[in-house]
Amino acid sequence: MILCDTGVLICLVDRTQPLHKAYINAVGQLEKPLITTWLVWLRQCI
Repeated sequence: MILCDTGVLICLVDRTQPLHKAYINAVGQLEKPLITTWLVWLRQCI
């Protein structure tokens, strides 16, 4: 498992982010799943 923070999630879901495609490609090559905490999700929703 790989722990990810808010910045990674923003770049993955927001296509207007300059690094969106780079993050999508990088995450697609990971051998382990990304995980996060409920606090990170909460921060995304505020």
